[in-house]
Amino acid sequence: MTATAVRTQTSPLRTRPGSRRTGRRQHRNRSGGEGLTLGTQLAGVWEGLLATGAAECPVCGGAMTRIEQSGQCSGCGTSLS
Repeated sequence: MTATAVRTQTSPLRTRPGSRRTGRRQHRNRSGGEGLTLGTQLAGVWEGLLATGAAECPVCGGAMTRIEQSGQCSGCGTSLS
């Protein structure tokens, strides 16, 4: 499994409930106090893509859909393959 994040457009940072801002990036705590590792988060995205064909984008939180053997985010253009 490889992961490639590509930003195709520049968008302003959005503040979401439950998120904290650190520098230029937002970090959202989804594990009840303990941070997720990158590997754990990507594994969850792949699990959703394989099971239902859809998952939440790990970069922007947008809708990611499965296209053949990869995942593509409709919000930020991130691609997982």
